[in-house]
Amino acid sequence: MTVVMQGGPEDASAWYLVHTHSGKEKLVTTHLERQGFKVFLPLSTKMIKIGRQSKRVTTAYFPAYLFVSFDRTSQNWRPINGTFGVKRLVCFDQSPAQVPAAMIQELQRRLGPDGLIDTMPTLTTGDQVRISEGPFAGHLAKIDALPSQDRARLLLEIMSQSIPIEIDRKSLELT
Repeated sequence: MTVVMQGGPEDASAWYLVHTHSGKEKLVTTHLERQGFKVFLPLSTKMIKIGRQSKRVTTAYFPAYLFVSFDRTSQNWRPINGTFGVKRLVCFDQSPAQVPAAMIQELQRRLGPDGLIDTMPTLTTGDQVRISEGPFAGHLAKIDALPSQDRARLLLEIMSQSIPIEIDRKSLELT
């Protein structure tokens, strides 16, 4: 007698999506790891405004979501739904929805040495950008050159003149 497992052989230690309460991704990660699950929480940084000041904070790349790995055939996954901070394991027809392994691999490939997903926009000469932090925050500029992987030379319009400045690429947003 041949037994066919639903989802096929790729089910062993596959990745699944967990929907969390807003802002509870790190807490849920801790709780799931304590239960023996392998968890992947992609993180990135973003600028937030607090009054007149901007601050760079680390947040979930997918707010209110994280990935968990388990073998659906041999591991009891139902406690995930009862974990503090979890809304639910994303399911289709009462069965956890498997995330393509290629997606997880691509996200992990994009992790920098600091453990954060690289969200730096792909910039080219001539692009219009907004400066997000520093003394020129909020100003629009045009990219004049890209001298290195993390620096950009901009032409900033001030008093009807184009002034060249060099700035960290993480401080730029495409417009």
